[in-house]
Amino acid sequence: MAEEKGAKPKEAKPETKAPAAAAAPAAKAKAAPKPKAAEKKLSQKWKIYDLSGDKAKKKRKSCPKCGEAVFLAQHKSRDSCGKCGYTEFKKIEEKKK
Repeated sequence: MAEEKGAKPKEAKPETKAPAAAAAPAAKAKAAPKPKAAEKKLSQKWKIYDLSGDKAKKKRKSCPKCGEAVFLAQHKSRDSCGKCGYTEFKKIEEKKK
């Protein structure tokens, strides 16, 4: 194709080299070692069931909203579901003197 009138061809700029001292990278600090990958947590479901013979019995209550597969966490003053937030409060008896 024809070149446009008045357009100047691009000229290559001469490369300038910096002095060797300025071009050298600064001394690198040693990188801290990467932390090791966290160990996989094993399932703790074996703690929730009581095994007797061929049958397994649940040790904890199930959540009435979520169903039989979700257990209630046992706290000091309550049992609560971690999935839906359902909570059953325990009666705390006062110590008699």
